[in-house]
Amino acid sequence: MAVRDAVVGWRSLLEYKTTSRPNFDLSGIDDAINAILSWVTDSTAEPLIMWVHDDDRKKTSFIAQVVANLLAEHHLLSATYFFDGNTDRNSLIPTLVHEFTLQDRFRGDLLIEISRVIDSNPVGVFKSTHRVQLTRLLVNPVKKVSESYQPNPRHQSQPGIILLHAFEDCNDEGDFQESFLHAMSEALISIKISKYPQRLLIIGKRNDHMENFLTGKLASLTRVLQRPVQSQQSLKRDQDIRQKTIELDRREEKIRQSRMAVQEKEQKMAEEHRRHTEECEEIKAMCLKKVQDVAEREKRTQEKENKVREREEVVEQMSRDLTRDRLRVEQQEKALQDEIRTREEGFRKAELSPVSPVTVLENVQIPTRTPSSPTFSGLQSPVADSPIQELGMQEDARMIYPASQVDRSDKVIM
Repeated sequence: MAVRDAVVGWRSLLEYKTTSRPNFDLSGIDDAINAILSWVTDSTAEPLIMWVHDDDRKKTSFIAQVVANLLAEHHLLSATYFFDGNTDRNSLIPTLVHEFTLQDRFRGDLLIEISRVIDSNPVGVFKSTHRVQLTRLLVNPVKKVSESYQPNPRHQSQPGIILLHAFEDCNDEGDFQESFLHAMSEALISIKISKYPQRLLIIGKRNDHMENFLTGKLASLTRVLQRPVQSQQSLKRDQDIRQKTIELDRREEKIRQSRMAVQEKEQKMAEEHRRHTEECEEIKAMCLKKVQDVAEREKRTQEKENKVREREEVVEQMSRDLTRDRLRVEQQEKALQDEIRTREEGFRKAELSPVSPVTVLENVQIPTRTPSSPTFSGLQSPVADSPIQELGMQEDARMIYPASQVDRSDKVIM
């Protein structure tokens, strides 16, 4: 009830001193402060270290300030250290030791013992390891003061609290965090049964490194009490994180398999692209050759067409000439037939009327001979100017030349 009253009283004081509420969620803060004060006021509690964590840095800073004020009001705060991005880690132990000497409960005795240690080796003591520093500047002086001094009865049963905020932000070069916490745990164990027992309260953001160390390596030396600001939400968050981790692992596996499949497809596509490129080059070469062949064929075809066109023109001209010759021959044949009919009629009339051979011979005109004219049986053949004259000459020849020669001549003419 006293712890609950202290928490409620602080909230009332906060509302009285401030005109606006903090700009973050206050849920879980009362329970976290109540858990811290319950651990602080329980002198029989086994854990010497308590770790209170949350993801919201504003919330953890607010809790650390409230707890520091409450502990100072009840004379339970031994030392505090709030880390930030510019904190010099080498100042941690000297600052804690200095704040130890300022507490009323020690009445200056501890300052005297610590001053003796520093005066004996002012430089070397702060360059030694964390374990040596805490042993010489805190453990040994506390033990020595406890042997000769009786503390105030109201403080005798209550351990002092060393409060660290945002310790996870401290530069961890050379495993500083683990080294300091290990040395501090040994120091707390050494003065646990003294008249000035101390406990360590760490408030800050949760991270895997701190959790693994506090619940792993350090747990073998001393027990660490962990307390999320919102326990139910923390459990739910952890479950969600685990589920999300499993889902992420599953997705990563799928992504990995997909990437492998994509890589295989890319390799196949690259191979197919290379093969298709080669095939395209071959097809292009073949097409170019075919184009050249087609161009050559077209050239030859054009030449042939030109020759055919010339031949067609010649044939057409020959056809026109043949048609003209045919018409001329037909005209000549018609004229010849008319001449033949005329002569036949004359012959029939001559056969009907008596004519002496002498008269016939007198009427026959023997053509003049030319050196180039053909001869029949040593005689020069008459030259006809037209087919009709030629036919008349043949008829006259039948009367003059033997029958054998006339028949032969008819065959040549026909």
